[in-house]
Amino acid sequence: MIGHGVIVVSMLRLLVLLVLTNAGLFYAQEDEFEPFLQTDFVVLTGDVQRPNGLFWHDGFIYTSCAGDKTLYRLNDTTGETATYITGVGNAHSLYVEDGPVIWAADFQANVLWRISHETGRVAIREGLSGPWGLAASQTDDTFYVTEWGSDNLLNITREGEVRVVASGFDDPSGLVVTDELIYIVNNGSVRRSVEWLQLGEDAEPEPLVSGLQDATNVALGPDGLLYIAYGLGSRGVIGRVDPLACQEKGGCTNVDVQLVVWTEMPAPLAGLTITPDMRLFVHTMFGTEIYWLQLPSG
Repeated sequence: MIGHGVIVVSMLRLLVLLVLTNAGLFYAQEDEFEPFLQTDFVVLTGDVQRPNGLFWHDGFIYTSCAGDKTLYRLNDTTGETATYITGVGNAHSLYVEDGPVIWAADFQANVLWRISHETGRVAIREGLSGPWGLAASQTDDTFYVTEWGSDNLLNITREGEVRVVASGFDDPSGLVVTDELIYIVNNGSVRRSVEWLQLGEDAEPEPLVSGLQDATNVALGPDGLLYIAYGLGSRGVIGRVDPLACQEKGGCTNVDVQLVVWTEMPAPLAGLTITPDMRLFVHTMFGTEIYWLQLPSG
């Protein structure tokens, strides 16, 4: 016998697809992928207050919490929580490497922090202008940082030296860095939702995806697809595109974006993270709970 709950969830999936299709916001993919719903999420139970940036490393989720200005480490399965350090104001993005050593772009303090148990919290670069996105270079030991306040993309060395890579963005937020390319979200522009640029001298941003509102974060999955957190109305959703296909066609629009997760969380979403085994972690920017679900691996 089919349970009442199964029927309700199935009807809800159908309703979501009908709404999106009629609104022109759902692209019918060949694999007939049905988006996940809020009911598919599992809550990662942790003792945190208003988490913001998330980063997965070696079986743990690291998060910076704006509620108490504390950086925490959570077991990615049990949610067991350990306080790592206090004094990080509001970091939308983190980067964690072996040690662990944590790098945090503190939007509130305008500082790039280097954090470890041995040295504590060290300001590598002060006087930034609303640093939001943070990603490590894949070709050297530097970092790329988006500045919300200046609309610039910066390259910052581990000693704090700064170089402007590109400018003229529109409230740039999340970013992804590969060996050759950078993908950047423009939170302030629906027309320029996600742009890309080639690494190298005199790089100029080019369109990747347009037509998305409240876009905040991007993550490159192990499947090679670019996952984007954005909003439909007041609701937070996650979609994905093949970034190379979008580059080849001169840019995709919202109808080319395959909806992956239809949440009941209010936009904007934050902390979008995808692990090597295709688990997706995310939360709403002003909430207290971190959610995850298992994406298909093939």
